[in-house]
Amino acid sequence: MQIVLKNVTHHYQDRAGEVVTPVCNIHLTINSGDSLAIYGPSGSGKSTLLFILGCLLRPSQGEMHLDGHSLLHYGEKELGELRNRKIGFMFQMCYLLPTLTVKENILLPLWIQKGRERDNGAGQKVVKSLLEQLGLGDRADFLPYQLSGGQRRRVAMARAMVSDPELILADEPTAELDEGNKIFVGKWLGQQAAKNKIVVIATHDPGLATYAGKVYNLSEGQLHEKALDKEIASV
Repeated sequence: MQIVLKNVTHHYQDRAGEVVTPVCNIHLTINSGDSLAIYGPSGSGKSTLLFILGCLLRPSQGEMHLDGHSLLHYGEKELGELRNRKIGFMFQMCYLLPTLTVKENILLPLWIQKGRERDNGAGQKVVKSLLEQLGLGDRADFLPYQLSGGQRRRVAMARAMVSDPELILADEPTAELDEGNKIFVGKWLGQQAAKNKIVVIATHDPGLATYAGKVYNLSEGQLHEKALDKEIASV
């Protein structure tokens, strides 16, 4: 997979009627196996950029190309199909459905793609494997309220991976986690890039940024690649 952003800008009006431009004239090329951390403080536009990469938000200007094809004229149905097939999204909030079990929450993307009644058991095997990888093998039939915060985050990680996406987008995936869970999430995301997937992480956590192959700072709408030096790591 290759993703190319060409002159991407996004702006909107805030409640006071002022024009806000969280991303401005961004040019970026990402290839399979790349892992990126978009680093910056809250409100700097990191989530906006991830939403554009995830085809959840259309830029006000510029284009996104996927494997050489411009998405400029894709309709909502086409974008939805693209997201289901190729993109796994870890939102800042886990958004687990409270009445579904852990296993059912993870299976949900497959049910949307194929229909629950057509599940031939392959999805069940994938879920079982993911739960074991993420240390949740004995939590398959638990409801979200019965899990710790770190466990709920791992369920969200499994749900993002159940369709074997080529692109993984993680928006502040270590928010409100303890140090042990932060390390687990960082290592796990790094392992996905090693499987030839694209991983893009939006974070203000300097520790998490160290697990990415490249670090970009997003400030005043501008994206700049930089080394994760001691100055960043000590923030």
